Amino acid sequence: LVVLSGDGKVFLHRFENGTDVYRSEDGGKTWGTATGLDGQASGARIVCDPVNPDVFYVLDMQGNLKRSTDKGATFETYGSIKDESNSLYYNGGGLIRTVPGREGHLWAPLDQSQTWLAKGYSENGLASSEDGGKTWTRYSNVSTAIAVGIGKAKDGADYETIYIWGIAGGSSNTLGIYRSTDKGTTWERINDDKHQFGGPGNGNFVAGDMNTFGVVYMSTVGRGLVVGAPESSNFLGIQKVVQPTYSLSLRVVSRNLFVNAPENSRLILVNSKGRTVLISQIGSNSNVSLKGLPAGNLFARVISKSGKVLLNRNISIR
Repeated sequence: LVVLSGDGKVFLHRFENGTDVYRSEDGGKTWGTATGLDGQASGARIVCDPVNPDVFYVLDMQGNLKRSTDKGATFETYGSIKDESNSLYYNGGGLIRTVPGREGHLWAPLDQSQTWLAKGYSENGLASSEDGGKTWTRYSNVSTAIAVGIGKAKDGADYETIYIWGIAGGSSNTLGIYRSTDKGTTWERINDDKHQFGGPGNGNFVAGDMNTFGVVYMSTVGRGLVVGAPESSNFLGIQKVVQPTYSLSLRVVSRNLFVNAPENSRLILVNSKGRTVLISQIGSNSNVSLKGLPAGNLFARVISKSGKVLLNRNISIR
């Protein structure tokens, strides 16, 4: 784990299986040890405040929010995400997300996948804070949140888009990727059962793109990083596939070649010596005469008006 302060001047580092957090203010030349983080915070992910470079946050395994206001030198408990007296529990994995450009705004999923539970996961939901973790708001319309991420706001919205891996909105009992464009008031599922990819796995993250609304990334169970985008988007070439209105085909009958292709395509025939013997403009239900060509094998290529190769095939004429 390596975390930089909001201004990039302070490094915090913890070994994968370690408990001590090391701190450097000189680009890694010298290191000290941060204080105030006990074993309950050993598996949690330290995050920096994106606005205030003096502040770091840690949500420990007991749901206590520990905060540093001296550039990561010392941490102390600042608030708690749970309230067991009111049956508000926490069973998360130490995940926490900040919101770019918003000081003190934190989002935390409260659940984990647990095979020994009847459903395979806990059901505590999602919480957020706008005062650096001192107080928390829970969302009654989110029954399970295992991971949370932040993305660019929708046009006209006054808050960033929130993504979760969990169950939200009350209309589904299926784990999936859900999105809220109104700060958690309403939710919509944006993947389907055929695009689960096993969930976020040990990486345990979903993350929205801060430059393109609607684009979201998710870790997977051994399948790398998946990217989702709206059908109308052309982000990284992701777009809805439009099926052609024709059925591409090519067949030879006697001395005639019948081709079905997009209008204003080209047919090119090349003989065994690599010489082009015929070029013809074709379209839907075209009939190209092969009279005058010697018997033998030819290579046929169909190219669209835009220059895309649509078909390569060997043919034989007699």
